[in-house]
Amino acid sequence: MEWDKIWAVNKKILDPVVPRYTCINKATAVKLTVSNGPEIPEARSQALHPKNTEAGHKAVMYGRNLLIEREDAKSVEVGQKVTLMNWGNITITDRKDVGDSYELIGTMDESDKDFKSFTKLTWICNDPATTIEIKMMEFDHLINKAKVEEDDDNEAIFNRNSRFEDVGIAEGIIKSLPKGSYF
Repeated sequence: MEWDKIWAVNKKILDPVVPRYTCINKATAVKLTVSNGPEIPEARSQALHPKNTEAGHKAVMYGRNLLIEREDAKSVEVGQKVTLMNWGNITITDRKDVGDSYELIGTMDESDKDFKSFTKLTWICNDPATTIEIKMMEFDHLINKAKVEEDDDNEAIFNRNSRFEDVGIAEGIIKSLPKGSYF
């Protein structure tokens, strides 16, 4: 069976029920300052799953200082309006280069409810009191060939570099999840 079929089965089973939490890769995080955002981070209730209200709710921290993924933000320009997922639209007012990265500054307009037209950005409040660093592991294919043939050299088709580790900054609530939780 090919990996895309396994992923499709997993998505069919897990996607409708597994709660969502936010994590940003620490190494590729970009700072986003919401100039009119809450000066002191504040908790707001948000659904654990966008399409399954039975999954419950969680407290999400909203604040002036956020982190977003560099890959998501690399094409964002000054003057552009983007949507911060589950918050609202923000207009980017400044972009400051910082070494090989950058920082963005923007103004939030929570009354603007047109979310369809703009780039969507996942974010997390950059508040060490309410976030946690986690080890993230990603696994690539163990076999580097779509279909294994009987005469294949197992050593040649085995991917010895299939595990990758990174550090992420995640919502602090995940430290209260029981061992074995899916999210």
